[in-house]
Amino acid sequence: MFALSTIILHSCTGQVSEKTGDNDKSIVLQTVLNMNDLQPFFHLENGIDTIVRILNNDVIKRAYPIKVNGEDVMYSETYSSNERYVEFLMVDISSDKAKIELEIPFEGVHMKTSLVKKGDKWLVESNSLVEK
Repeated sequence: MFALSTIILHSCTGQVSEKTGDNDKSIVLQTVLNMNDLQPFFHLENGIDTIVRILNNDVIKRAYPIKVNGEDVMYSETYSSNERYVEFLMVDISSDKAKIELEIPFEGVHMKTSLVKKGDKWLVESNSLVEK
């Protein structure tokens, strides 16, 4: 129980809102993208990159208002193989649970995250990040 609490406290830094629906999707995506586990792969703090890019695909069909480290993310339907971007493979959100699966192909990172909604807050329940 202590280990799970530690993961939640250190990994979940997303914004919280009282609205539901599409706003819940934005909050869940932002919560996942702002997790400490992913930050080294974005290379924002060391200046190698300046923005997080998200691939529009069958899972993410439109732009959601998401910020990572206070900056808006960028959406596109195509990126070159030498660009760092996030590809969401699964986004499954119900009223109180969410499962997210994503990749950062350039970095060889695959991540699966489960979240639960407690009141008006989305909290990370479990997370698995693998570098290929």
